[in-house]
Amino acid sequence: PALAVRQAGPAALVAVAALLVLSVPLAATFAALGARFPLRGGVAGFVARAMGSRAATVTAWWFYFGVPLGVPALGLFAGDYVEAAVGGGSGTRVATALALIALAAAANVRGVRISGGVQVALTGVLVASLIVVLVLCAPAADFHRLTPVAPHGWAAVAPAALVLVWLLTGWEAVTHLTGRFRNPRRDVPRATAATLIVVAVLFGGLTLALVTVPGPATATAPVTALLATRLASGGALIAAALAVVVTVGTANAYLAG
Repeated sequence: PALAVRQAGPAALVAVAALLVLSVPLAATFAALGARFPLRGGVAGFVARAMGSRAATVTAWWFYFGVPLGVPALGLFAGDYVEAAVGGGSGTRVATALALIALAAAANVRGVRISGGVQVALTGVLVASLIVVLVLCAPAADFHRLTPVAPHGWAAVAPAALVLVWLLTGWEAVTHLTGRFRNPRRDVPRATAATLIVVAVLFGGLTLALVTVPGPATATAPVTALLATRLASGGALIAAALAVVVTVGTANAYLAG
């Protein structure tokens, strides 16, 4: 969200709201497909039912090749936070990324049942931590910073949305795991609805904090900057730990898929 705030200022909140609205039909579609056709092949399985095996094979390979490109990038996001906390330059960033990939892979070696338990724990820590960050930063919020709403013009909302869209995708990844739900017709729609609510609160709240709390809208390690406004010391280490949880959880889900 810090990149979007940098692009569009307070108008980044408009981009977040628009993308959350667009996420509803996207999430609902994959929830309905996952509940109705709980296939291990996920999106590729749906394509096979609709268009045959050749199209399904192409879809499967797209996903398969996308994960090795995306997961290292996630690791480098965490590396930015770790480097901001302990220093070490690009060596720290790369070492963090490699460690996170290895950790996520290890969680999946024994199967999805173990990685699913890891995912529940990571997600709980993530949600609780971000709520704590938002509560800590709330007293420092200056709502006068919401004006002017579009300091770079309303056209800047489009590039902000292009940055944010990557935060609000991934509904397709979990469809690969719906075949392992005990009661997919009941549980997949419930899980999807709960996820939409959590994502809306956390991303909306974090973007609002980045706009209204003085000085945090940096391109890298924005949560570190947020915490620095409230904590005299230790904020960078807390943010680094949070970044590791975020990226391990996401990498875990994609590798499982």
